[in-house]
Amino acid sequence: SVPALVATTTGTPAMFAAKKFEKVYVGSFVNFSALVAALSSYEGAITLIPAAVPDWEHVEDEIACQTVATALEGFSNMPEFVRECAESGKARILASPRPSILAGKLVTGVEDVEIALEIDRVSQVLSLRFDDSVLAEVKKEN
Repeated sequence: SVPALVATTTGTPAMFAAKKFEKVYVGSFVNFSALVAALSSYEGAITLIPAAVPDWEHVEDEIACQTVATALEGFSNMPEFVRECAESGKARILASPRPSILAGKLVTGVEDVEIALEIDRVSQVLSLRFDDSVLAEVKKEN
């Protein structure tokens, strides 16, 4: 496996909020279909945690979470429905002011937003495994 460094502000608290869960997946639009497939095949309760800090206007994180929930509540075994959910969520984010705000934060901001909203850019889902320290291992699910 290839090590990766993930830099995130809001994502880190969200991931550690899930530290005690049996299985923790990480995903968004970039691996939307794989994430929905993994979650829909899971036996048991599913908790979705958006990487959004209260009082911060990170609507993109909440919209992405709502979009996953919609896909799971509907026909998650129908790829066209899952894709339609993702497209709808992406459109809601693009209609908000957040892409402009995010694009203006970094020199690579416009490209970062485009990559973050590229549906199914990756065909695998990532999972987290926590150890007893503050470290978490990210791995690809088969």
